[in-house]
Amino acid sequence: MEEVAVRLPRLIPGTVWSYPISRDMELRGREFLRGRSTLLHFVHGNGLCGLAYWPMLKPLTDRYDLCLHDAQGHGDSDDGHRFPGWNLSAERMAQVVFHRRRIWGQREVIGCGHSFGGVLTLLAAARYPSLFDAVILLDPIIYPRWLAGVAATSYYTGLSRYNPMALRARRRRREWPNRAAALEYFRDRGMFAGWREDALHSYVDHALAKLACGSVALKCPPWVESQVFSGFPRGIWLALQRISCPTLILYGQHTYRFIPPAVRRAHEINPRIQTRMMPGNHFFMQQMPERTSTAIEAWLVSQGY
Repeated sequence: MEEVAVRLPRLIPGTVWSYPISRDMELRGREFLRGRSTLLHFVHGNGLCGLAYWPMLKPLTDRYDLCLHDAQGHGDSDDGHRFPGWNLSAERMAQVVFHRRRIWGQREVIGCGHSFGGVLTLLAAARYPSLFDAVILLDPIIYPRWLAGVAATSYYTGLSRYNPMALRARRRRREWPNRAAALEYFRDRGMFAGWREDALHSYVDHALAKLACGSVALKCPPWVESQVFSGFPRGIWLALQRISCPTLILYGQHTYRFIPPAVRRAHEINPRIQTRMMPGNHFFMQQMPERTSTAIEAWLVSQGY
């Protein structure tokens, strides 16, 4: 794990954007615009939010503009009372990017996402070839074909809500008496094991909200996280075949066992997809944020961005 001497400041600059999906539901995020020729659009993993990745993202703002996109029910976006599914979430993300591109003007836009956010980025980029100029996927949840079939059967029979990850998410604790208590609770617990300290602080600062009573609570309701885990992306292998822009997949050395062979197969079926293994697990970018941002920047520079 990378060492860090001091944690990053809690106050983050940038401009908040919003995009209405319906009368009572808006998607939101934050932009860091300095008129650079290339912009990075980033979507987080399930249960997180864009600013939770700030230690990885901040170094990239030295060279690129940045747009953080909080998916429905995550971060500062409304929950909409029901998760719309992976594919519709990707469609709505694409709507936002097309809308924001009119504001960003003529510049290259790089799609980037972790886990759930990586899959949304992939699906949108494959369906809309003009959406992104290049794509970077951080440990995307790519099921092997046989496992994708199992996930589909489980979903359509209603059994998916009983899968272990969905059950754990549904039962997740949501509230703590204060920020310090939340930090102590999450430190080296479950998926947070091995996270660099400033990455953990970024999660607590931005994926939790302070309530009027002084306590803090998860911004992503446990039912939203559970429904994401209960769902699955349709057509992911078709998307991997069709994606036409330069694509990089970074995956963890100790990630979920099904991801490395799926990533290797993705490269075999589409030579535009490059792959690189990173030390760490599914959250390598939170364990080694600066090493990850360096890998991202090096690849972008090699592609002319």
